[in-house]
Amino acid sequence: MLTQSQIKKIIQQQISKEHKLGTTGKEHLAYTTYIINKITTQKTNTSQIQITYQYTISIETEFTTEPDNPPYTYTYEKTITLNQQGQIIKETPKKLLKTNLNQNIANTMLDIQNL
Repeated sequence: MLTQSQIKKIIQQQISKEHKLGTTGKEHLAYTTYIINKITTQKTNTSQIQITYQYTISIETEFTTEPDNPPYTYTYEKTITLNQQGQIIKETPKKLLKTNLNQNIANTMLDIQNL
């Protein structure tokens, strides 16, 4: 059976594979980080481990200022199935659960209208 730290490391590798983390950009810089919100493990009847995890990607730009222009956030959920050796044998596409992007756009529109 895999330990919690081994499972967390596999999840971290998956997130790093799917998202460009760290500093990006040339003219305008952005910094992308993540937080793992929830991990649920379930052993299947075939000795495989099904892991569902939720995580939030946070993107800060040079224009990020609290509270008027907070970092963009995207919360995803994904399920992977591992064999007993910890190899991924099946995975679902990540599913976007929520984002604050629409809220940021709405706040910007309000600011423009109040000029």
